[in-house]
Amino acid sequence: MKVNRRVRTLLLLLLVVCGTCGGEAEPSAVVAKFVINFAKFTHWPAAPDGVGTICFTTVAEPVGAVLEGIENAAWVSRRGVGLDQLQGCRVLYLSRFDRYHLAETLRALREQPVLTISDLSGFAKLGGMVELYEEGRRFRFTINHAALEHAGLAMDARILALARSARGEP
Repeated sequence: MKVNRRVRTLLLLLLVVCGTCGGEAEPSAVVAKFVINFAKFTHWPAAPDGVGTICFTTVAEPVGAVLEGIENAAWVSRRGVGLDQLQGCRVLYLSRFDRYHLAETLRALREQPVLTISDLSGFAKLGGMVELYEEGRRFRFTINHAALEHAGLAMDARILALARSARGEP
């Protein structure tokens, strides 16, 4: 029986959510897998064909470094992207390096179809779309539905079913 590629990807995401099966994975590698899977299961309005771009504002971002090493024909990563250079980014990952300009960044992207993801505490309540957090030894995530809708994005129902919901700013 041939397994659909999307089903395999969903199973991989579930494996990551459920833990690392006894092995210790580097947190930035786990987060990178989440970012790729969120990107794969997000629907953009009138998304251009071709390769999507996952952006990082800092060059030193470890998740960005991991993503550069992952073979993926559908996504590329760019590090060191400034607020004035976000055109062309479908996903923006914000890390601890971004906490001081987080509100400004989220305001700039408020109505743009850019999926925002972060592991900063309270990110979803501040208007971010996907907040990753650790619960015990597992990674979980919170989705800000209002922020997704405000930007014109839709996330696959299978991902939404795994998430906690946040009531925050759009």
